[in-house]
Amino acid sequence: SVLQLNGGLNTAKMKTILQIITGTPRVYSGFDRLIVTTVQRAQKMGVRTICIYSGTMDYMPQIQQDIQSAGGIVEVIRDGKNTALLDIFRLYRKYRPDVVNTHFVNRIKITTAFFSLFFGAKHFTHMHSNVGGETISDYIARKGRIKRILLGIYYWLLTLLSQNVICVSQSNVRYLKEWAYGKAANVVCSYLGARVQTPRYTPQQARSLLSIPASAHVIANVSAIEPLKCIDITIQAVALLRQRGIDVHFLHMGGTRGNTPEQNEYAESLQTLAQDLQVSDLVHWLGRRNDVQDILPAADIYVHPSWTEGLASVLLEASVASLPLIACRIDGMTEIVKEGENGILIDTFRPDQLADAITQLLQDHHTRQQYAKNAYRIVDTHFNQDTQADNLLRIYHY
Repeated sequence: SVLQLNGGLNTAKMKTILQIITGTPRVYSGFDRLIVTTVQRAQKMGVRTICIYSGTMDYMPQIQQDIQSAGGIVEVIRDGKNTALLDIFRLYRKYRPDVVNTHFVNRIKITTAFFSLFFGAKHFTHMHSNVGGETISDYIARKGRIKRILLGIYYWLLTLLSQNVICVSQSNVRYLKEWAYGKAANVVCSYLGARVQTPRYTPQQARSLLSIPASAHVIANVSAIEPLKCIDITIQAVALLRQRGIDVHFLHMGGTRGNTPEQNEYAESLQTLAQDLQVSDLVHWLGRRNDVQDILPAADIYVHPSWTEGLASVLLEASVASLPLIACRIDGMTEIVKEGENGILIDTFRPDQLADAITQLLQDHHTRQQYAKNAYRIVDTHFNQDTQADNLLRIYHY
């Protein structure tokens, strides 16, 4: 793919934000919705936004259409490491941004921090996840103290070169400060948020669409198919429940992050696990979908047993669908799931605890309904996407 530069614009004198997202979008995520909302609200303030992706937008053209409808511009750069940085540098020269926010790719984050210094732009770094999801001591045991020191210097340098490092949870803030030797006074939290809207389908309509019996017990999970999401834990919990005489249908939405042999092999191993545990008839692989918020009402409960997460914004989308939540007692998930209020927290790698929590909610209709109402209230009050977009613009000093 070659750099696609939008021409014919008066690029001088106009306040401009560069959102350096990179990556090729394959689904319309909560993060993408936040970007669109931020573009729209910045446009109303007389500030334009340039969103930089890589490779192609062909998998998810709706994102590009929505950004452009909101008043933003999409630029698509090449995938290669060096060519991507060269294309980004050219976009700095073209748009002369006032504010730059970088996401996801570490090599691009540190290099664009120097680009911003060169062009006089305010630089912000967005941290969407914890470092490998492990403690510093575990990291040292696995990779050695020298690599920990180098990684600590990297994070310290990012905080030094950035106006703010923006984390998606308070847990992530604490984690980053620890990695940066406690020197990161400019690390702030800004939640991704969720768009609070009425789902298109009622629970009955969503079940009919998915060919799920109206009387069935249903749990749902939305995640990439990768080990850290612990989809196998949910499959094992479904098998435990069947042994107890409770059949629970498991809806999984999501796909692999790419199409490598290793990723495909792991996806196949999950299907094999369901077959070996004799629950294939209860596990529904729905693949990547762009109507997640519309079909989540098909479930009775939302489960998310990942062993690490920066925030797991899909918990917010499940809350919008008024679902009680079950998640692991780790990282940013504890900032969304409030024990005894909107859901249940369990330990990591414990299918027995997950099965117990599902059973508890299925058997106690009153509690399940109360958790569902509270889940919606909490996301509307504390994680509304419009509020979070405004908060992000305030961090940019707009």
